[in-house]
Amino acid sequence: MNTITLSAFNIIGVEVRTSNLNGQSGQDLATLWGRFMQEKLFEKIPNQTDFNTLYCLYTDYESDFMGAYTTILGCPVTTLENVPEGFVGRKFEATKMEKFETNGPLPDSIVKCWEEIWQSKKQRAYKFDIEEYKITNLLKSNVEATVLLSI
Repeated sequence: MNTITLSAFNIIGVEVRTSNLNGQSGQDLATLWGRFMQEKLFEKIPNQTDFNTLYCLYTDYESDFMGAYTTILGCPVTTLENVPEGFVGRKFEATKMEKFETNGPLPDSIVKCWEEIWQSKKQRAYKFDIEEYKITNLLKSNVEATVLLSI
């Protein structure tokens, strides 16, 4: 197990409330990602800590991975001042995370990673979970991503 302690951080991005039931998250997340990339929303986020890091963050879990949850697609930022209209800004506290690496075409590689996590029945805290991407890599055929689970 690759365990890390993630420092507290802020994120600004756009969000959607969804669920994995009946394929709803697949539709909702495809729409969210499409809007984020087509409208280049990452360019509108002020105070980014790293202009190449993108988070797809899962939080506000109703229960477990089958219940409703909120997804925020955005960038880590130094401050939550000046959150643009239509965006959300949130602070997340430091927490222990289990780290997974994946590589391959999106979204297949990330879906496969999550399926392996769900099937493993890992003990999770359900505080928040993160997929971390490098924006410059998103257009490649094989995309490296890191998945961090709160434990």
